[in-house]
Amino acid sequence: MITNVIRRAGTLLNKYYLAFMIVVSPFVLVLNWRAKVMRGILPNYLQFKSVFSSWFQPTGSAPDPLTFPMWGYGWLLFFTENKLILLLFQLALGLFSTWFLIRDLEKCKLGSPGMILSIKFLMVIAFPWYALHSLQWPHSPTVSLMVLSFVLFLRFSEASSKSIFLPIISGALFGISLNFRSDFIFIPLLFLILSLLLRGSGPSLVRAVMWVLSVYIMLLPWAFYTHKVTGHYLMTSTNGGAVLYCGLGQLPGNKWGITVSDEDPSMVRLLRERFGDNINYVSYEASQLLKKEFFRLVREDPKEFLRKAAYAAFRVWHNGAYRGEFFERPSCEPNCETEFLRIRRHFMRHPLTLLPLPMNIRIRFLAEFYSDCFGRIIVLLSFLMVPATLLYSLKSKNLLILSSILFILYNAAINIIAVNVVSSTLTFVFHINNFSYGLDLIVQRFRKS
Repeated sequence: MITNVIRRAGTLLNKYYLAFMIVVSPFVLVLNWRAKVMRGILPNYLQFKSVFSSWFQPTGSAPDPLTFPMWGYGWLLFFTENKLILLLFQLALGLFSTWFLIRDLEKCKLGSPGMILSIKFLMVIAFPWYALHSLQWPHSPTVSLMVLSFVLFLRFSEASSKSIFLPIISGALFGISLNFRSDFIFIPLLFLILSLLLRGSGPSLVRAVMWVLSVYIMLLPWAFYTHKVTGHYLMTSTNGGAVLYCGLGQLPGNKWGITVSDEDPSMVRLLRERFGDNINYVSYEASQLLKKEFFRLVREDPKEFLRKAAYAAFRVWHNGAYRGEFFERPSCEPNCETEFLRIRRHFMRHPLTLLPLPMNIRIRFLAEFYSDCFGRIIVLLSFLMVPATLLYSLKSKNLLILSSILFILYNAAINIIAVNVVSSTLTFVFHINNFSYGLDLIVQRFRKS
């Protein structure tokens, strides 16, 4: 009887997973409505809206010239500043990209039925994924556009595909995603190398080059804009120096005395000594100086940097993904996070301590606690599975998993070297792919034995 129930549940999930995701989406959106992450940077995106309206003339009180952050989210705000419309758009785009990915996995048989069912199930219950798309920040459109580009990349990599348009469309989507966040600026070059290594199983060299060119062409408007305001053609935003330098502060008690803060005293002192009091830490000049200082400090004490890297790697491994800020509400501001952590400590020792709390508080706490645990478990197990999934995907030349692992390791490297803020949030979908593949390998091995 239990077997029949599980089989029927699997059949329903296989057929209606998208409907289940649509039902869960507004629930998480409401819970995360008062989220504060990156709220302080929204004025910069609104400033970009003014830049667009004035035909790319930098104006206003934001860092002038405005070269941080990337301007992608400013384009969304250019069309509407309505928070509800933006979040519904982000969720709709996220749902579409997920459906597009799973449809192609089924259509092109890029995974076993068990692996695909696992992905569907995990996506339905993946609260970190819904939280990612229920917040005003560039991560949401970045992830959705990357997934869409990724699916088209897999599609034109098939031996039977002769289309010259798919590489261009896929590359354009990835390039647009880089206009929201430029973290993955070098991924196209790594994909080109991967294509060369998988000759016969990956895209042809010509189409791979077309894809790479399409990616970087989409960054030309940004490059021309930054040249206009700084005199330099840039492909990324100008906070690179700050995230590298402050990233050294991830190690508690580090010998450099650096902290992970936009107002780190050593960084402020360094910039003032060179440029005076009016320099902005995300300006082009400041970024170049901070990069040089970062490399100087690493060269002078590589052992301390290795200690920092090991500590950061551990954080990436166990920090999971953005869990949402479901506990945020007017009655506890500005100390909602502190209150959540306090209740969590009591809950871990005595679960019944939740019972006296109001229902609204219990729901918010349990949702955020579950989201945090789910994200940590998936990311942790996915990383543990990487050696096995990498080995088997190399043997079978499985481009889906190899590409997912490439995204995962690249993102981990960024978070280890620079500031680790949201850990594996940008690659959470790829962690689910990798985990599901690893789980399928374990099931198949178990059945054979």
